[in-house]
Amino acid sequence: MGDLIPFPKREPAEVIVLTPEERQEFAHLTYELMKEDRLIPFLRIKRRLKKLIKRGLERAKQEDFHK
Repeated sequence: MGDLIPFPKREPAEVIVLTPEERQEFAHLTYELMKEDRLIPFLRIKRRLKKLIKRGLERAKQEDFHK
């Protein structure tokens, strides 16, 4: 039997605050990301998702949302 490898501890989930338009774009981009199989479009979609998440995190920090 091999050595037991501990799983990394999961960080607590962060709250992101999105406007309804951003939430709709987030859902659309997530869907597009799952069905895209070419690298360049995949990276573009991923970059747009990261920007949305970054904006949502900043807004959550400004409005002091906590879980």
